[in-house]
Amino acid sequence: MDALWYYASGNNRLGPVGEADLLKLHQSGVVKADDLVWTDGMKDWAPLKTTALAARFAPPAVAAVPAVPPPAPVQAIAQQPVRAILPDESQLPLAPVPPGLSGWMKFNGVMLILQGAGYCMGCIWIIIGVPLIMAGIACFSGASVLDNLGGVSGGSLPFFQKLKSFNLGLGIFHIITIVLTIIGVILGIIFFGALMATLQKTAGGSLPF
Repeated sequence: MDALWYYASGNNRLGPVGEADLLKLHQSGVVKADDLVWTDGMKDWAPLKTTALAARFAPPAVAAVPAVPPPAPVQAIAQQPVRAILPDESQLPLAPVPPGLSGWMKFNGVMLILQGAGYCMGCIWIIIGVPLIMAGIACFSGASVLDNLGGVSGGSLPFFQKLKSFNLGLGIFHIITIVLTIIGVILGIIFFGALMATLQKTAGGSLPF
């Protein structure tokens, strides 16, 4: 009995189909040589051209006689009764969590908590400070969950990649804010020192400070 195969099309995983049906899908252009496929016994998804079936997937022969009817259109083959949704995702290998996501979430959590604490020092701004502290705690909780995950399903991987991009951008914003704050403090100290020196010189050194 032929093995059953699954194949990827965009963000969807389709199948299972038999080897003969997968051959038809490849010849019609629905499944390309670089598309990812998987079957029982494989450790992970792999391009079709790297599997043991690659030798069987030769390009379709060109009709030598004009009277031979053309191959069926792609749409007709795509509408064949193939089960479109994988019934049990737990049987498929998990994709790793995007590297760096947990670290950026913890860094942003620290920055949000510090910002919230700063706002809470003024009673008027506590309405802003409390949500910032809660957001920082949520970042820490989410990072802890990610640290304990062995991986994520392929369907949810785009979400985690976008989550990493968001946290990376937020972290860079926080770093820029810290750098600008330090520069501002240094310039303020220099300006204040120069102002005091000028005033002291103008007063003939009689200032009490």
